[in-house]
Amino acid sequence: MFCMPLKRRDTMKPDDSQTRNNTELASSQGRLLREAETGRLDNLECPKCLQATLSVWFTHPSGDAYRTWVICGNCDFRFRAQNAGRPIHFSENRRRKDLEEADLSNMKQSVFKRP
Repeated sequence: MFCMPLKRRDTMKPDDSQTRNNTELASSQGRLLREAETGRLDNLECPKCLQATLSVWFTHPSGDAYRTWVICGNCDFRFRAQNAGRPIHFSENRRRKDLEEADLSNMKQSVFKRP
């Protein structure tokens, strides 16, 4: 029988650079969502490629479910936020059906269903 040695607990922690990168990413995502709430929906600066090529899009996959997507037109940066209600700047011309289909599919596959 072959046994692998157990790793020491302190070596399993993420290194400082990974923690810093995750913190910076969360901070920039929060900043971008706050900008979207003010109505700035285009030409936002991407935290990855540093170009002003981010756009904000919305989906409304079902009932009272709304999602906000932030997508870079220059690189592969994108993220999605689940909204507690209808976003202030939600409009049909900002609604992306392709993203909405993906959100609906994710909701259907979710283990935890909304009541």
